Amino acid sequence: ESIQPGQSFWVGVNLEMKEGWHTYWRQAGETGFATSIEWQLPEGFTASPIYWPVPEKFVEEGIVGFGYKNRALLMVEVMPPLNLDLSKPVMFSANVSWLACKESCIPGDAKLELTLPVKETASDFNSQWHAVFETARNELPQNITDWKVDAYVDNGVYGLLIETESKEAQAKLPKSIQFFSYNSDIKLNEVQKLEKVPNEGYFLLLPLAGNLPERLEGILVNPEGWAPGGKVKALAIDIKGHKDAPITTVSESGSSTLLWKALFFAFIGGLILNLMPCVFPILGLKVMGFISYAGESRWKARMHGLVFTLGILISFWALAGLLLILRASGEHLGWGFQLQSPFFITFLCFLLLLLALNFLGTFEMGLSLMSAGNKVGNKSGYMGTFSSGVLATVLATPCSAPFMGTALGFTLTQPPIFSLIIFTAMAIGMSAPYLILAMAPSLLKYLPRPGAWMETFKQAMAFPLLATVVWLLWVFGHQTHHDALTGLLFGLLLASVGAWIYGRFATYGASAKKRHSAQLISALFLITGAVLGYTSAKVDPNFPEVGVPQQSVGGLAWEKFTTAHLEELRAEGRAIYIDFTAAWCVNCQINKKNVFSSEKVIEMFKRKNVALLHADWTKRNPEITKALQGYGRGAVPTNVYYPSGKNSEAIILPELLTPSIVLEVLQ
Repeated sequence: ESIQPGQSFWVGVNLEMKEGWHTYWRQAGETGFATSIEWQLPEGFTASPIYWPVPEKFVEEGIVGFGYKNRALLMVEVMPPLNLDLSKPVMFSANVSWLACKESCIPGDAKLELTLPVKETASDFNSQWHAVFETARNELPQNITDWKVDAYVDNGVYGLLIETESKEAQAKLPKSIQFFSYNSDIKLNEVQKLEKVPNEGYFLLLPLAGNLPERLEGILVNPEGWAPGGKVKALAIDIKGHKDAPITTVSESGSSTLLWKALFFAFIGGLILNLMPCVFPILGLKVMGFISYAGESRWKARMHGLVFTLGILISFWALAGLLLILRASGEHLGWGFQLQSPFFITFLCFLLLLLALNFLGTFEMGLSLMSAGNKVGNKSGYMGTFSSGVLATVLATPCSAPFMGTALGFTLTQPPIFSLIIFTAMAIGMSAPYLILAMAPSLLKYLPRPGAWMETFKQAMAFPLLATVVWLLWVFGHQTHHDALTGLLFGLLLASVGAWIYGRFATYGASAKKRHSAQLISALFLITGAVLGYTSAKVDPNFPEVGVPQQSVGGLAWEKFTTAHLEELRAEGRAIYIDFTAAWCVNCQINKKNVFSSEKVIEMFKRKNVALLHADWTKRNPEITKALQGYGRGAVPTNVYYPSGKNSEAIILPELLTPSIVLEVLQ
């Protein structure tokens, strides 16, 4: 009822939601935003951060959010100064902002005020609100000494070991536990598996969203309560680092089993990599090589099989080691990270194009080596086999073969030694067919004998290489833009001219002067092409292309919404579709996924020449707010359609859309 000088007291903002609506917790999840309170306190007063009650988890169409239904009291502790004037009441005010969602989402705000008298001695509690505050306090995370919680890593599986020695707590062990992280270090849409440990406790497996967190902060929620009587629902968790130690669980589905499964899936995934389009061109070359070895000694075939396997192994180890080092330094990288670099894409394009031109006979390499003797020729052959293994690995890493997702997801949270073991299993799986072929000489008899047909086969293998170049150019185009892609194409053209000059005029039948001149001109073309490719890869990827729409959703060209542009289109009499949306709106994302990627909807939009306007309300926009109010709406998603005709009336669609709803309106 009153406050005292120097004595802290509690103030709360009470949110009461209508049936079916919810607001958001401090970590809103994949969409939404947390309620915020901006206090205006008298001079000398200080307020604590918000004390957040235990939230609920919402899952709508696979999108996860955390927040509150019915009621949420967001409390803060306020400390007044010692020198308060007892004769003057004190006024507090707060600006509150929130987001409320049901089938639509409505951002709201309010300015609240509260005036309290100042007295020298404590007064009674406020009878209206005392019980509400007491209930809210039981929903706050607390520290309870009966339970001990530590972060552990067991064979790369990260989780919380939860133990108690309290007989009273053991008498009612929890049936379900959920960890809510304050940060984005835990995957939101994956199950947190709970396993029993022998010493009256549990191990809660936490699926990581990235690296092992240096500090784990959040709350550990037990719906039945951590203390007798079920009052305390959440334990406050703040753990620095983790312990590396084995965790023995009662069930057989522990981390050791996961490791064996990961090894199995890694081997199978590596085996299937041989069938991927990005790997096939290189492995086709090794098939041709084994055919040629079939007519020679078994020992040589075995050695080439071992060297090829060694090339794959060393490449996997090198890439895995670099990946682990970069991830340990804080980089957010995934397997196949090298193909995220436009410079590396450029290098591969030049390498594979020149290799394809070599197969087509545009130029020949290695004639001098062959004339130098078999010894050098053999060394060159082994180096070529080793290089084939390296190149196959480099091209294989962006491919997502079946079974590899489980292994890679598990691997990237492991200690380095276990990560390397799993990467080794992938490498062995990838090289297994060729290693078996080389180690079992009896199988070589099933391969065709060497002959003139091999030259035709060699030329045919150039086209899968060129197809790989096309794929790499597509990747490069997504990483950069149209001008950069054009520059790289001209660079490749210059390199091709250089290769042709070398093959046409730098032959060993030509005079030394002609050969050296051709080699110099060829080198100039190759260097110029390489410089042009390097320059193209350096271009700012955010450079805007001329004519590119403001937004592109589901393959449709969307223009930015403005009232003026809408009026222009209305004056033209065009059919118009307006999508009022926001990044934090769950149902907006569902509509995009379900409707705007539908081929029938896209075809109908194009057939009727519908102008598509994208009204992005992610940030507050007075113009969009006013437009929504004009349609009698104050929330998103809102979709509006104007049929063709200058005087057509707006049709407002339901919040949740399906392709059939939109098609019916368009028709």
